[in-house]
Amino acid sequence: MAKVQNPRRFTEMFGLEPSILKAAESFDPILNADTRLFVDPLLLRQSRQDAYATWQTRFSNIIQLLQVSRQIDDIAWRSAERLFDFPEFIGTCLGYGSGIHGSGMGNALRRRLLHTAKAIVDLGIDRPELFALLPLIEDDIGPDRISDMTTRIIARHLEQYTQRVLSSTDVTFRDIFIKSESYRLPANPLESTGRALVPVVLVPQDVLRDLPTASDWNDVSRVAAQNAAYRDRVNAAIGNIWAVHSRRQKAEIRRAVLASRDAAHKLLSTILEGPKTPYNVAEDEKGLVSWLELGRKAAHDSPLHLIVPPAKDKAALRSVVDAIVSHFIDLVENKDLWKALWHKGKRLPEHHAQLLFFAIADAHCRANNIDVTPEAGAGGGPVDFKFSSGYQGRVLVEVKMSDNPQLLHGYSVQLETYKKGQGTADAIFLVVDVGSGARQLKAVLDLATEAENKREPHSAVAIADASRKLSASRR
Repeated sequence: MAKVQNPRRFTEMFGLEPSILKAAESFDPILNADTRLFVDPLLLRQSRQDAYATWQTRFSNIIQLLQVSRQIDDIAWRSAERLFDFPEFIGTCLGYGSGIHGSGMGNALRRRLLHTAKAIVDLGIDRPELFALLPLIEDDIGPDRISDMTTRIIARHLEQYTQRVLSSTDVTFRDIFIKSESYRLPANPLESTGRALVPVVLVPQDVLRDLPTASDWNDVSRVAAQNAAYRDRVNAAIGNIWAVHSRRQKAEIRRAVLASRDAAHKLLSTILEGPKTPYNVAEDEKGLVSWLELGRKAAHDSPLHLIVPPAKDKAALRSVVDAIVSHFIDLVENKDLWKALWHKGKRLPEHHAQLLFFAIADAHCRANNIDVTPEAGAGGGPVDFKFSSGYQGRVLVEVKMSDNPQLLHGYSVQLETYKKGQGTADAIFLVVDVGSGARQLKAVLDLATEAENKREPHSAVAIADASRKLSASRR
C-alpha cells in the first residue's frame, strides 16, 4: 500500500477555511490517504447534484443493448461491453486504500459481470438499478468497485461541482488528463503518478455512505430485519438468504436469483425499498472522518516531550516507539481520549482506534524525524504501523481491540508473520481494552509471559484501558 506521512486535508493544504466546504456540504478529503466512504449510486436520485440522469442513461443504454443482443460478441454485445468499461478515476481520496488511487476493471471481470447482467435482463428486469444486485451475487465486486464505476460515469458532474464549490477561492485549476480525458481540476500537491498530475475531486456529502446500499448481504439483512414483509417476500422466492457469506453460498444464491424473474425482481425491490441515508460526516458515528483532528488535538493538548537518544540504533528507535505507545495509553486512560473510541454507548470500529493512534504517533514522529507508515506491506499481509527512518532496524506496532475474535491469532500468528516479512524481531502488540474479550486477552498475556519466562523471542503486549468510565462526580 501507499506510504502515508503527515496526512493533510484539502482545506489545510490549500489554505482554505473549512467553512467553505462545509457550507457547500462538500466532503473535505485527506489528500494522501483514502477515507472509507463510497459514492452510492442509489443516493444519486435524491442528491442536490444533477448526476442521476447521467448514471441512469448509461446503464439504460447498456440494458437496451443487452436486450437486443442475440449472442455473445455480436454488435449489440460489443457495444454494451464498450459502455461497461470503467477505467480508473483518481482524485476523490475515497475507498479502502491508504493511497488515493482507485482501481480499474479488467477485461475478464467486465465480461463476467456483463454475462450476469445479461441473464438478469433476459428475465425481464430492465431497471438500471439492477446493477446494484451485482455485489450480492458476484465475487470480486464490492463497494469500492461500485463507487469507482459510479464516479467514472458522473465524472463531469464532479468536475463541475468542484469548480462551483471553489469558484470564490484562489485555488488554481489545471488541465489534468485522466485516461486520455482532460479535466479542469486542482492538482494534488501530495500525490503524483510518475510525472503526471493527480487531481483533487470534491464530492458532495449527500452521495456518500460508509458502504453503498446492498454492498453485501448484511445490508439486505438490515432492511429485512426492519420490515418482515421484505424478508418474507424475498424468502418466498429465494429461501433464507440472510446468512450468506462464503463463495459457495454466493454461487448458490446467484443461481436462485437468476432462476426466475420473480426472484430477481423481489430481491431488487428489497434493495430499492431500503433506507437511503448518506453518511453523517458531522456526527461520524463510525469514526471514519474525525480521527485526524482528534489525534492532533490530543497530541497538541498533551504534548509528548521525547528524549531522543543521539545514537540511531535499534535500542534508540525502540525507546522512542515505547514512549509514543505509553503516551497513547496515558491519553486514553487519563486524558479522556477513551471517549473518542465510543459513540452513543457503542464502541467505534477497530480501524478508528488504529487511525487515532496513527494521528498521535505521526504528530510526534514528525517532530523527531521518524517515519511512521500505516498499514505497511509486511510480506504476509498488512501490519498496522512500521516505525523506521534513519535508525537501524524497524519496530512494528499492531493495534487490536480486545473484543476482536482474532486477538490471539493476531498476536501468535499474524504479527509473527509480519515480523518475518519486515525482517525484524521488534514489535509491540497494542490492545485497546473496551471492557470485553477478557478471556482472549488473558490468553495473549499468558502466551507472552510464558515466552518471557522461557526467554524466547516474543512481541511485547501493551494495553490501553478504553472501557467506558463514569463521570467524575459518579466515580
